[in-house]
Amino acid sequence: MNSTHRTWWAYGLTATLAALYGWIGLAGHGLDRIFALTGAALILAALILARTSRPTAAVLLAVGALPLAVAAWSSIVAPLIGLLALLLGWTAIRSHATTAPNNATPAAKT
Repeated sequence: MNSTHRTWWAYGLTATLAALYGWIGLAGHGLDRIFALTGAALILAALILARTSRPTAAVLLAVGALPLAVAAWSSIVAPLIGLLALLLGWTAIRSHATTAPNNATPAAKT
């Protein structure tokens, strides 16, 4: 499996975990709903921003995944999804930065 496939797998799985966070938000109520829906949006935003700024994407990923995992500590599902989102999301952000093409163009031969 080459690095492009590894990047897309990590992106796809992280986006799926963000969708599961959104599902928790739709089923939850109160503070859990706010944390889950906001977290899902921030995780997806981190995947989008990974192309331009890796540190910003990492911060958005952590801010999106951790609050619900901490608030819903009594459940096993929300912290597990948060942990997996952090691990796979960090892999997606890191692997995208290493596979991004260089912006420098080679000098043309004349």
